[in-house]
Amino acid sequence: MVLGSSEQPVLAPGATATWVHAGVVLEDSPDLVAVCHLPGSGVLVPSGPRRGPRERLLLTGDVDGPPTTTTWWGDAVVKVHRWGEPWSVWRWLGPGGWSRDRYVNLEQPWVRTPAGFHTDDWTLDLVVVPSAGGWSVRTKDADELAWLHEVGALTADDVAEIEAAGERARTAAHAGAWPFGADWDRWLPDPAWPPPQLPPA
Repeated sequence: MVLGSSEQPVLAPGATATWVHAGVVLEDSPDLVAVCHLPGSGVLVPSGPRRGPRERLLLTGDVDGPPTTTTWWGDAVVKVHRWGEPWSVWRWLGPGGWSRDRYVNLEQPWVRTPAGFHTDDWTLDLVVVPSAGGWSVRTKDADELAWLHEVGALTADDVAEIEAAGERARTAAHAGAWPFGADWDRWLPDPAWPPPQLPPA
């Protein structure tokens, strides 16, 4: 299974080029899909000049050649997406168990493809951390979202849509709504699984 597809059109307000990650499906139901990227999994990274506040954004119009094949680094990451929602919630799984933080990736609601699923990243993200009496939430990469608007890659309406999605996700996180307080052990990958690789081009 792959998450992301270089053949899929960018779905507005996506503005940056899509990475393609090989993964394992942990759950696929009418309500949700959960996938895992294991260390050593295949990744396609689009090529072109990076720009923006930290010089890491690649606009779709700046792609200048075929993507580079590499591998997923670091710990395994599980991504849980409820169908139709403009975000997925990520959690890392290392030798010591689950990370404390949950990461909210704002993005186009996932769609099925013949190879897996496709989404377009919306740049703005949230980091959600359990705290005394609830959850603390901080915004990540607001400066990159502002830059995309400044250079004309996103319209004011696009930015408003993304920020509104972020506020809905923030409200859900503060409430400890699913899947922030879920039993993530239901999505534990089998340690015997080999890292999945990308299908032949």
